[in-house]
Amino acid sequence: MCAVSLAACSDSDEMPQDNSAVNGIKQVGENEYVVTVGTEASESADSRGINEATNTFDEVYEPKVLYVHSTKSDNNRKVLTFSLGENKSFSFRIRKNDDGSFALSSDVVNLIDTSKDNAEEYASDETVYFSSWPTDEWSNSVETDQVRVGESTYIPVMYLQDRTSAPMNNWREIYRSASIIGGADLNYDAGELLGLGGDTNDVVVMRHVVSGYRCGVIFTDLANRQHVSDAIAWNSIITDSKGQLSDWTIRLYLGEFPTSYNLCTSTNGTGKAYYAANKGEARSFEYSSYTTGGFGGSEGGYVGYGLLTDKDYLLTPVAEDRENSLKAYILVNNNNFPDKTLVAKIDEFGDDAVGGASTVTPCYAVPGQIELLGVIYDLRDLAKKFGLKYKNAAGQEVVWQNNAEVDASTVSTQSLKSRASGGETEFVELQPRKVIRKTIY
Repeated sequence: MCAVSLAACSDSDEMPQDNSAVNGIKQVGENEYVVTVGTEASESADSRGINEATNTFDEVYEPKVLYVHSTKSDNNRKVLTFSLGENKSFSFRIRKNDDGSFALSSDVVNLIDTSKDNAEEYASDETVYFSSWPTDEWSNSVETDQVRVGESTYIPVMYLQDRTSAPMNNWREIYRSASIIGGADLNYDAGELLGLGGDTNDVVVMRHVVSGYRCGVIFTDLANRQHVSDAIAWNSIITDSKGQLSDWTIRLYLGEFPTSYNLCTSTNGTGKAYYAANKGEARSFEYSSYTTGGFGGSEGGYVGYGLLTDKDYLLTPVAEDRENSLKAYILVNNNNFPDKTLVAKIDEFGDDAVGGASTVTPCYAVPGQIELLGVIYDLRDLAKKFGLKYKNAAGQEVVWQNNAEVDASTVSTQSLKSRASGGETEFVELQPRKVIRKTIY
């Protein structure tokens, strides 16, 4: 479990009114108390809460607000909002009634008035939970599309929201209150809320309900295990004028992920879709690499061209799902063959393939976990599928015909010209040479 802690330290005679870092509990009226909970951790400079050096979630509670929700199934309670102070501390006012019911307010100065937006009353058998999301239900507000990935195969696709738009559903970490041991969801009754200001129950743990992903596709010289680090190296292998580095585009879809998620019950909604990398746009091949440290290195590992998703990791809420493994579709096009699409479907990903053999296993969505997922091809596979001239591992210029390499000098110019397609889109399958996966907790 990846979690952050908000800790309540000790009682205090002077309760803060400004969300500063003093912690504890103080009786402020008959059956009314102010409880302050804070954290020693300061806000990370990285607004995403991911440590780029280790590719892990950090242990900083990033949001500047905290929400309190009722767990009632017929939930018509108000959601209370608490602004966090400089040290990520917050205060709440609580009234415990003789019949066991209780009331909460974010106004710690005045008596609790549940007719106002900043206060709510709860039944004696009712509990509440903390989260960083303003409602019980998270949903991807971007409409899903259907994308064709085969002759008669379509997949549902959803898109990442732009980071400048609210509420940035797929760009931010989302948290829910949980147990410090085991990470199970934790809800609070009146007594437990009061205990937050004492010495016996002095920690609020907020677990990540999101999992994180970064993906890469690399076309390189696998046959000779050589880096392909620039256009000159690429064009020296695919020698055909119709297969130059600038001729290729790529799209990637990863899924399936829930289109909605309930934070109260920590369950996925019924809808599922694939996330489209780069907003579903076909991007020109770009420099892409994978080393033992992850994506983006240049020493060892694999260096070539293809696709590398942004350092802004895909973060999406998920309930752990050990029945449906994640899959990917990769679509490659060549500008000179507008009616042909190369399709690779990845059903399973392998353990870190750098420096040895990998074990291919299903990859499941697990909250609080980051996955680096990659697929590696020999760039000659592109030449073979499009009938392009290329140099084989021995340095001979050849063309792939009838499932065999043929000396390119024996292939007529007319035969090469006949490669041009026309009419309906042709979908051609491409099998990966290596699949890589690096799971980081």
